[in-house]
Amino acid sequence: MSMHDRLRATLNERKDEYLNYLLELLSRDTQVVGHGIRGGHEKNGQDYLEGLLRSMGANVEREPLEESTIQKGIAEYQEGNPDHNYDDRYNLVANFKGAAGGRSLMFNGHVDIMPPGDLSLWHSDPLKPEIRDGMLYARGVADMKAGLMASILGVKLLQDAGVDLPGDVTCLSVVDEEGGG
Repeated sequence: MSMHDRLRATLNERKDEYLNYLLELLSRDTQVVGHGIRGGHEKNGQDYLEGLLRSMGANVEREPLEESTIQKGIAEYQEGNPDHNYDDRYNLVANFKGAAGGRSLMFNGHVDIMPPGDLSLWHSDPLKPEIRDGMLYARGVADMKAGLMASILGVKLLQDAGVDLPGDVTCLSVVDEEGGG
C-alpha cells in the first residue's frame, strides 16, 4: 500500500478519534481577560495539549511569559504590549524528532480566545462544541483552535499510519495572541 493510501485509510479509520481531540480543546475555556491585560485562562487548553503532545512522544517544554521579554521586544523591534498579567500563562514548545538530515518544519498557533460576548446571540453554548448540518460551532473553532489542532493531528496521523517524519517537527501553542502578546 502506498504512503498516500495508508494515510487516507488511517484518516478514515480514526477520524472520529481526531475530531474528539478537537472537540475536547474547544470545550476548554481559554479566554483572555481584558484583552490579556488582566490575565487569561489559556492554562485550561495548554494542560490538555501538553498531555496530548507528550502521549504522542513529543519533547514538550513550557515557556513562561515574562514582562522583561516583552520589554526587550518593544526596545528591539517596537513590538509588544506591556503590563499584561502573565500569572499561570505559558507557551508550549513541542518537538518531534524526525530522521537525521530531513528538513525541519515549525507550526505556530494560539490557544487563547476572546470572550464570546452577548450569549443571547449564540444558537448554542460557545464552550460546548456542536455539529449542526455538517458544520462545527464553538468559540475558537476558526480562530484558531482548529488550525492549532490540525498541525498536531497532522503529526499524529503520520505516526498512526506508520510514516516516519523525514525531519524534525515543532508545534507551538502560544498564549495572549488576542492581547497582542
